[in-house]
Amino acid sequence: MRTIEKVGAIIIQNKKILAIRNSGEKNFEALMGRIEENETFYGAIRREVHEALGVKAKKANQYATLQIEGEETALALSCYLTELESLKFLPKQGIEQIEWINSKTKKPMSKIMQKHLIPKLKKEKLIN
Repeated sequence: MRTIEKVGAIIIQNKKILAIRNSGEKNFEALMGRIEENETFYGAIRREVHEALGVKAKKANQYATLQIEGEETALALSCYLTELESLKFLPKQGIEQIEWINSKTKKPMSKIMQKHLIPKLKKEKLIN
């Protein structure tokens, strides 16, 4: 089984996680992306945050690595609790909508958000 490595920027504010909805998609998901060749995990977080939101990541601390197996591929998602230099951002590069969500949010979410991130963040009292 092939494994895809990605990083996820877990951005929390007022007990809610920042979620994005890409153009043409119906589900919200965490801000994540692939690690480019010769790029560190932290470098990938910084790049993904800047490309998606147009702001800089001030700090990123490793939070968890989620191993999610699909039928043909597996996902290794290295999640980092990420602080931004500014919360004044605009969606960029194919992002249609940005929302702050928690476990009570009734928006459609990706399986990763529904089954993995939201329950873990709630259990650890990082979000409501």
